[in-house]
This record gives sequence, structure tokens and C-alpha cells, in this order.
Amino acid sequence: MKNDAKQRAAAASAKVRGTRSFSRFKDRLNEMGATLVETEWLGARTKHRVVCSEGHECTPLPNNVISGFGPCKICAGTSPDVSEKKFRERLGELGAVLVEDDWKGRHTPHRVICSEGHECTPTPGNVLMGGGLCRECAWKWDVFYVVASPDVVKFGVTTGDPRPRLNVHSRDGLTERVFVATGLPEGVALEVEGELKKLLSLSGVRPVRGHEYFPAAVRNMVVATAKGMVSVNRWDDTRHGEG
Repeated sequence: MKNDAKQRAAAASAKVRGTRSFSRFKDRLNEMGATLVETEWLGARTKHRVVCSEGHECTPLPNNVISGFGPCKICAGTSPDVSEKKFRERLGELGAVLVEDDWKGRHTPHRVICSEGHECTPTPGNVLMGGGLCRECAWKWDVFYVVASPDVVKFGVTTGDPRPRLNVHSRDGLTERVFVATGLPEGVALEVEGELKKLLSLSGVRPVRGHEYFPAAVRNMVVATAKGMVSVNRWDDTRHGEG
């Protein structure tokens, strides 16, 4: 009898959690102009059919969407064909040459010769998010940024023009550009990033995903710390426009 009661209580609790998650998932899709095809909740870790704001059919996981990810791999540039095309385009913009003949996947290192003639093996996914190609040229990272969605704050570094990386984050749902410092002296951007990770770890704050995606609750601490460590040079969207 007691076990039956516990099972009924657990089932009722799971149903309530599912209803709340389904509501948050639908609200998040509505914010991004996406349409849910499924008529019922399949579970937070089960793919749901969705049509994104650009009309692409996709199957995101509700947990990812609720956490701030966009629903569509094509829009995010993470589908294989789109990733390869954008990777080659980005290498061209950076004056680099792809040595590989075949596409090996977004998360697999590819042999590249950077604009300085160094042989390197960057990961396409990292490059498409604004990461550098070459370890020997890594000191050129001179931009630190903070972007956010309603639920997540993310910080990181990039080099030169920050728009490629910021636009990737925007397509992924992190549309608010909270703080961007450009033209930083050698090593400063990486130092700020490292110190923030250390501070959050010591404060007991864990990433909600990856290594630099944190709960929105720490946003003010992240921005205040970053501003205290760099000379502020905000990216002016009205001057530079959207990429």
C-alpha cells in the first residue's frame, strides 16, 4: 500500500514537472518565432519536431532549447553541409588554406596552414564560433565578450572583428550583447576569461553547459569583474553594423 502511494505521488510529481517543462519549451519556441509540430510532450530528453523561424524542419531537444540553444542546426550553422561551407568561407576570410581534401566533421581537427604559414589543426566548430586557427598566433586574441539569453550568460574571447562569433551566439539564442571589449593588449582577454572561470568555480557556480555558459543569476558578477580587468572599449553596432 505504501509503495503504491509513493508510486502515485512520484507519477503525479513527474507529470507536473513535464507540464511545466512543456510550457517553458513552447514559450521559448514562441520567443524565437518557431513552431512546434508535436501535439504532445515527449519528454525533456526526446527530440521534438519543430519548424524554425526560417522554415527549416528540425528536431531539437527541449532541454537544450530551454537552456538557451536555438532549435535549428541549419540556422546555427551546425549541419554538416552548412558547417563545411562556412568553415571554408571563414578560412578564406582569415587568409588560411585548408589542407584536407575531405570534410571530417565539425568536431574533428582539420589540417590548415594559417596566414602566417604555420601548420595547425583547428576544429571547425571552434573556428566558426570565432576561435583562432593557430596556437602560434593565439596571442592575437584581443577581444573579450559577454552575451546572454534570459536564462544563460556566456563569456569568451575572439580575435579581431568580434561579429562572426557574436552572430553565431545570436543565432543560438544568446541575442543580448552585454559587454564587448576590443583591441585589448596581448594576453588580457585570456587572463580575464581564466580569472572569471576561477572566480565562479571558487564561488561554487557550475556551468549549465560547456565551460563558459553559466546561469543568468551571475551575469552582474561576470560583467563587473570583466569591466574591472579591462579598459572598456565597447563594440559599437551602430558604427560597425551587423555582420
